Amino acid sequence: MRNFQVLVDDKIDDSSAKLSYLLQHCQGKTRRLIESYSRKRPDEGYREAWRLLEANYGRPYMIAHACVKKATEGSQVHRNDADGLRESALCLRDCWLPLSEIDECAEMDNTPTLVKVSKRFSPKLLER
Repeated sequence: MRNFQVLVDDKIDDSSAKLSYLLQHCQGKTRRLIESYSRKRPDEGYREAWRLLEANYGRPYMIAHACVKKATEGSQVHRNDADGLRESALCLRDCWLPLSEIDECAEMDNTPTLVKVSKRFSPKLLER
């Protein structure tokens, strides 16, 4: 959401264009959530669509929950799986960055979560 604000919202004044870009950059359930706002007056439609997106996707606890879920529920990484290990490292980094920005690192940096993350790695990989 921050990228959209920096790249579109802060640079474009026309609410109709903002709403169009917002719809263009959303897909699936997210797009479905805001599609009907394109039928309203542009300034009102954009403002309400943005509020709805923030309410559904911009809350820190929701972001933290999604990050922890992504980090703990991936497939298991085996001993000779360099690509899997690299992907896991990227996943953890991708989770840590937004958590640090919203001051929710404790959601990831705790024993129960770290145990779940470590279970994604095969025992043979952890021996090294």
